Amino acid sequence: MLLSLLLAGCTRSADLRDVPGTYVMNQGQAADTLVVKAEGQYRRIYVMPGQVAIIDTGAWTIDTIGAEVLITFAHFVPRWRAETDPPELRSQSLIQGFWPTQPERTASGRIRIVVDPDDSWAYVRTATDH
Repeated sequence: MLLSLLLAGCTRSADLRDVPGTYVMNQGQAADTLVVKAEGQYRRIYVMPGQVAIIDTGAWTIDTIGAEVLITFAHFVPRWRAETDPPELRSQSLIQGFWPTQPERTASGRIRIVVDPDDSWAYVRTATDH
């Protein structure tokens, strides 16, 4: 917990130019890849072990509130909730909607799209995508 608090203090908002790229989820059992395209579209490939790949697509927008950058994905399915939510809430993991979140730059310079800041779940930009 203390490490999470220390690391959280070492992040700052990412710039709009930083957002497009390829990201992978840093937690969970699924291979979860999110490709954020510069023209405002995204493609997400989600594969649970032993399952067929699920591909989601949609649009994303960016809003700036003061110095903070907020990215919103439309038609997004938060599939990671099948792993993070209690069983009685897991059916909601298939509900498509809008997912607003904050991209941030870590102290090491990597871009993360935060899923759950309390548990450190995030899509992390791949090292080869700069």
